[in-house]
Amino acid sequence: MKIAAIVTIAALGTATIANANIGRLDANDDGVISASEFLHVYGPERDIRNFRSADSNNDGVIDAQEFKAEQSGSGLFDNL
Repeated sequence: MKIAAIVTIAALGTATIANANIGRLDANDDGVISASEFLHVYGPERDIRNFRSADSNNDGVIDAQEFKAEQSGSGLFDNL
């Protein structure tokens, strides 16, 4: 029981960090990063192919789960 509580707390903490970092790119505060928000921040440094790679479900936005996956994978969102 204690282990499950610790794992739950850790997961919530990680989600909160991802949501806080996603907010740095989410200009309209809708909880996701659109292609235009992504390009506004990164410009030509990281092009639309990087955005599409991070948008793993191809819905046109990067949500908190995709953002977190990229943070722990390719480093696309490092140094936020």
